[in-house]
Amino acid sequence: MNKYRITRKKINWKPLFKKEDGLSSPVIVNEDIYVLASKNSPNYKNLKTEITNPDFVNSEIIVDEDKKEIIENYEILKDGLVYSTTKNGVEAQLYFVDNNKVHRTLDLPKKAGRIIIRSKNKYHSDLWIYTSGWLNPLKRYRCDVVKKRFKEDDVSPTVTYPEFDDFIVEEIEIPSHDGVLLPVSLIYKKGMKKNKMSNVLIDGYGAYGESTNPSFQPIFLSWVLNDGVYVVSHVRGGGKKGNDCYTGGYKKTKPNTWKDLICTAEFLIKDKITSNKKIAIYGGSAGGILVGRAITERPDLFKVMICGNGFLNTLRMDVAPNGANNMKEFGNPLIREEFNSLYKMDAYHHIKKELSIPLVWLLQE
Repeated sequence: MNKYRITRKKINWKPLFKKEDGLSSPVIVNEDIYVLASKNSPNYKNLKTEITNPDFVNSEIIVDEDKKEIIENYEILKDGLVYSTTKNGVEAQLYFVDNNKVHRTLDLPKKAGRIIIRSKNKYHSDLWIYTSGWLNPLKRYRCDVVKKRFKEDDVSPTVTYPEFDDFIVEEIEIPSHDGVLLPVSLIYKKGMKKNKMSNVLIDGYGAYGESTNPSFQPIFLSWVLNDGVYVVSHVRGGGKKGNDCYTGGYKKTKPNTWKDLICTAEFLIKDKITSNKKIAIYGGSAGGILVGRAITERPDLFKVMICGNGFLNTLRMDVAPNGANNMKEFGNPLIREEFNSLYKMDAYHHIKKELSIPLVWLLQE
């Protein structure tokens, strides 16, 4: 490491990569650097190049892009590279690439919606994974990637919830307003009748490439316990279908985010699960754009909107707390083109006297 010691008083720094290069999650191992790349590969691929002379255009592909599964995260071990993927953001898989570039599937001990990978460091074989799902609390396993073995390794007692045993999770795709297939998760009690009588809570978030991940949340499952249907609409602006899903709900294309939610509600009504008198929508923070604009564009579809700390007045983004930082994602009102995009996102400026706005609950921490 001595040859990399900084001894000069003036150093000519240069960027390793820029945002527009579509690179993320760098890991340095000896003379190499690994990254996830989304440019021309919206579901991501894993690349390796020399750190002293990086060439990300002609770098070595360790894991190529899969058109059906998105690379979520990865870890480097002494034995190779471990990475997890999701299909539509809700069906997780685990894979291992050894140092001889042999790819293997690591069959999970239990089906998971999401996998978090943790290792001791890149010079050891120690690996742990955390799995979770809509009906499964976070569970920790120690993993032997060479022998493909998992051992339960929880650090606290596992709590069971037998009251949720008869719940059904249904993962579907529906066409949105422009024909793009939208992933939707439905959780309901076994034996639910399609008689338009079910109370529905639609949850959603789509910004910064982040979405609502499969996680065990008893507060929402209690809604199902009381005969409601909990629905997660994986709207654009999030990353459930890779980088294209993110850019499909970003600045100028942001209307796709709330139009996806509107199409979800229309599908539930058409499928006779519920009616427009029984749908509540929930979103917080950037999810305020989602629910705020859905309810101002189509107030006839919803009965209740619940919004926690939501962005409902985006035209004032430049003077809002942490607004300058959020302008990178949503736009700068001082730039004409971005002002126009922010106006379209602004729920407050789309409230009209003739609109019959449903019940609105605003939650502020």
